[in-house]
Amino acid sequence: MLGNCKIVPTIYLDDKYYLREQRLDDADAFYEYYKNPLVSKQILASVPNNMIDARAVMHYWIDLFHRGQGIYWAIAKRHDDQMIGAIGLHDYNHYHLRAEISYDLNQAFWRQGIMRKAMLKICQFSFNELKLNRIQASVLPDNKASI
Repeated sequence: MLGNCKIVPTIYLDDKYYLREQRLDDADAFYEYYKNPLVSKQILASVPNNMIDARAVMHYWIDLFHRGQGIYWAIAKRHDDQMIGAIGLHDYNHYHLRAEISYDLNQAFWRQGIMRKAMLKICQFSFNELKLNRIQASVLPDNKASI
């Protein structure tokens, strides 16, 4: 449990996209967009080499919530529920009420304002529901869109 949050809430971004709990069956979509060099070069984590690695990464993100150390959502299309990205909080500090936010998005969905909406919703949720005092992000210097 993270703060008072007992389940990963569903958060609607607009009529096309929403945030939902990640599932192991998201690993295929995750691996497909994450292996794109334009996506993976902006990520401050290791890139899965195969589907086994991708499932392990998904399992790690899902398990963060159950260990009370973070919360990750899939960014999904509402019409078919396909994962197109992810956003979440990790390194959750219960004492200081702070966390780091990280995110990734399929290149086909860049520059459409989807991540901006997701960031705003997660920040609102984090400050209002989780009562966080601070959210921070680590961004590579050449990632102008994230900056």
